[in-house]
Amino acid sequence: MRRHNHVEPRCPKNHELIVQMLSDRAPCREIAESVGVNVQAVQRYIRKNKLGKGLMNNRDIARVNSDEIWRLYRSGMHQTVIAKQLGTNRASVNELICGKL
Repeated sequence: MRRHNHVEPRCPKNHELIVQMLSDRAPCREIAESVGVNVQAVQRYIRKNKLGKGLMNNRDIARVNSDEIWRLYRSGMHQTVIAKQLGTNRASVNELICGKL
């Protein structure tokens, strides 16, 4: 039996909410809070039901928000805070700033 298996049954009950939040580009962290499960349970549910097809990944989000990332970075905001605010990860923000993205 998997760890945290007790939280996955909540995901099917909230399938429509998860699909809607994914289409609104909500990060898994936000979806997990809304559904009342941990992030890993949401990620497993998305993979298992192939809900992530066609969605933007972290690098895509960083590219789309590049102007905003640069504005926030130049204002002195830390990369981790920028990433959380824009729904991506710090590595993608860093890659954009360092010119690797």
